[in-house]
Amino acid sequence: NSMTKRLAALAGLADQVQDIALQAGAERAQREGKRQGLTAGQTAAAEGQPLEKREGILSAFSIKDNAYNDAMESAYLSQVSVDSQEQMARIAAQYPDDVEAYGKAAQEARKGITSSIDPNYREVVGLTLDNVIQSYETKVFGNQVTKARASANESRLANIETLGRNAASFARDGDVLQSGAALVEVKAVLDSMVASNEFSQEEADSRYRPIVREAREQQLKHDLLKKKESEGYDAAYKDLAELERPDEFTADEFDAFKANAATTLSRDKAIEEASREVASEQEAEMVKDHVTAVSLGVTVDPDVTEKVRQAAANDPDLLEQFNRANTVAAFSVESFGDRDKKLQEAEDAAANIENVDDYQALLIAQAQINSAVQKDPLAFA
Repeated sequence: NSMTKRLAALAGLADQVQDIALQAGAERAQREGKRQGLTAGQTAAAEGQPLEKREGILSAFSIKDNAYNDAMESAYLSQVSVDSQEQMARIAAQYPDDVEAYGKAAQEARKGITSSIDPNYREVVGLTLDNVIQSYETKVFGNQVTKARASANESRLANIETLGRNAASFARDGDVLQSGAALVEVKAVLDSMVASNEFSQEEADSRYRPIVREAREQQLKHDLLKKKESEGYDAAYKDLAELERPDEFTADEFDAFKANAATTLSRDKAIEEASREVASEQEAEMVKDHVTAVSLGVTVDPDVTEKVRQAAANDPDLLEQFNRANTVAAFSVESFGDRDKKLQEAEDAAANIENVDDYQALLIAQAQINSAVQKDPLAFA
């Protein structure tokens, strides 16, 4: 009947309300157990304490306790894993490209970590640590290989630079064989870098060409300087003008070389001429001082006289003055009467134009002696 149906409906509704209440209570208990478990797990991991699970018959059937245990274990393992990875990351940062040092430090850290955790989880944490260590070791090894390759490349590039300088230096000295040998070594090093994929063939060729060109340029400069030394500047300029472009040069590079070589020759010529002019002035001054000294009868050291003779040897006029000074030297030490007699003889000889300079030299010497006597009579007593 209808009453029975209504009572049955009310009973079903009460059961539903009871189920809902039980479910809500279970969810609250589960949330609370999970919250407490997470806190307990993180604290145990941070303090290195063993986990204390809620155990017993009642706990086995307790939704809250089971949630607590599960959450605590999960939080503990998660925190240990995070801490371990951070520690391994720090070690990898400390030894970024040294596998041996990293491995030693990582194993020491592993021992410390596993010894401080709950014994029940050492095996699983150890496996996790091994994976982390291996992962970072792979990165460190890659860095070590990269560093080793960079170091090897740096060494090879430095070797190429040194060999290139040697090739140019040997060529400038005229040693073509040694220069060629250095270039062969340069090519071998570049080929090795191509083989190890450090350079493409195009890049290796682009590095080799300027080295070869520089060596060739120095060889050409050597030949021009040798020509200048043996046959003079005009011959060197002629060779430069007639020089054909070698294969090692582009047209623009060869034009630049010829302009540079011409500038070098012109500069050297100007320096030599200026040096020669200065030297000539110095030589003339040296001969002049010598002539003055011997004209006054001053005794000149033989070594000094020889130096003056060598200085005068390159100039006929200076050499004539030097020789005349030696003639005057004898005149200067004679007595007044003898000097007067010599002057008369020289005057008579001066009728011949070739002897005019000799007569003039004696007159100058006599005048200098007379001037010196007036200043210091006792020196000529």
